[in-house]
Amino acid sequence: MASYLITVSGIFIACLLAVALQIILFSPISPVPLEIPQPSSTLSNCKLQGLLKVNEEGVTVLASHVNGAKIRFADDVVESSDGMLYFSVPSTKFDMHNGELDVLEARPHGQLLRYDPSSNETSILLRDLRFPNGVALSEQQDYLVFCETWKYRCLKYWLKGDIKGQTQIFIDNLPGAPDNVKLAPDGSFWIALLQFIPSKLRFIH
Repeated sequence: MASYLITVSGIFIACLLAVALQIILFSPISPVPLEIPQPSSTLSNCKLQGLLKVNEEGVTVLASHVNGAKIRFADDVVESSDGMLYFSVPSTKFDMHNGELDVLEARPHGQLLRYDPSSNETSILLRDLRFPNGVALSEQQDYLVFCETWKYRCLKYWLKGDIKGQTQIFIDNLPGAPDNVKLAPDGSFWIALLQFIPSKLRFIH
């Protein structure tokens, strides 16, 4: 029995050595530990909060406050042909690292904002939204579509025409929580969905 255990142990150790050599000599994955680069001083100073412009020269903060309040959680942005920037703020209370607390509190803290580069001013188009996440312009740029993630729906905000400034439901009661929306080449919209609730419990949303 003792000799049998020694043999099994020897085989096991040999297998471990063989696997280790295989990883070191032939694996495309380097065994050298990854080095985490130090954060850029520019990014560190602005703390990734607000509306940012990023190019090869660095990062410029376009909008960090609106009506005197700090923009804690800018999410998505789209530019219109006249240069206006429309972006969503899922929560004015919680930042991106605590977004799940927004749904637990179940109160509308979100905003839809507009940044005018000619005047360098940021204005609030809509407030009291439930985690607006993603924003897209229509093909004719006469309205915006944005998601309300925790409401399982997308809304339409009119930019032109007789109902300019009004909001309508674009699509409601989605089978998942809308996470983003983009204009498709044919003029329709692509909407990404997250599945938070098991299929048997979907009725509760």
